[in-house]
Amino acid sequence: MSNVKKFASENLVTYKKSDESIKSIEQGLNLEISDNLLAPLKSGDLAFKILEKGIKATFITPDKRQYDYFNLRLEALKNGDVDSFLVNIPHASVLQINNPKLKKIISQRDEYLSNFNFDKILSNLDKVNFVEGMSLFENSFDFLDYNKIYLSNEIEGVCKTPCLRNLYFQKFSQNFKIGTIFYLSKTKNDSGHLNSDYSLAGLLISKNLTRKAKKYEKYWDPVVYVKEKIEF
Repeated sequence: MSNVKKFASENLVTYKKSDESIKSIEQGLNLEISDNLLAPLKSGDLAFKILEKGIKATFITPDKRQYDYFNLRLEALKNGDVDSFLVNIPHASVLQINNPKLKKIISQRDEYLSNFNFDKILSNLDKVNFVEGMSLFENSFDFLDYNKIYLSNEIEGVCKTPCLRNLYFQKFSQNFKIGTIFYLSKTKNDSGHLNSDYSLAGLLISKNLTRKAKKYEKYWDPVVYVKEKIEF
C-alpha cells in the first residue's frame, strides 16, 4: 500500500477527498490566470486544479498532516502513480460508505481529477504557496494581495450560529479590497448555516457566479459574494 493510501485508510488526515465540486469552485470564482487565490488546503484537490491552471495561490492548513498528505499525493504524481494520487481506496471517506449520493459525487470527482493535465501541475509548483499551522482567518496575511477567496464552510468552525457567522464574515471581508470575490458553501436545506439568502452590508451576492457554482455542485449549496463599496 502506498503512503497516500496508508494516510487515507488509517484516517491519519481529516480531508482525504473533496466532497465539493472543484468545477463549481472554478466556475463560481471565475478563476483566471491573473488571479491570486486564498483558500484552505483540505484534501488538496483544489490546489491541484489551481496548479494545473497556473494561478497564483496560497493554501492554508492548521494541520501539518494535511500538508504532508498533499505532498505524498504530489510525490505519487511525480512517480506516475495516478491511482495513489486519486486516493483510490474504497473507504477513502467515511461519508462515502454511509451516503450513496455522496459516493456518486466522489466517483465523479475521481473522474474529473483523472483528466487533469499532470505535466502542467508539475510545471507550476513555484506559483503556489502553502502555510501550515495556522487558520485562514489569522491576520498575519496581507489580505489585500488576494482577489479570490474560497472559504468553503470554514466559518462554521469558528461561529456556532447564523447571526454570528454573518457578522464574522462581514468583519473578515473588511480586510480585502473592493471587488474581491468570496465563495462559501453550506449544506443544502440547512438553516443553521451562514445565511446566503440575501446580501450583507458591503457584500453583494453575485447571482451570475452563484448560478454557475450551483450548476455543478450537487451536495453543497454554494453562494458567491463580491465586496462592494459602502455609500454613507
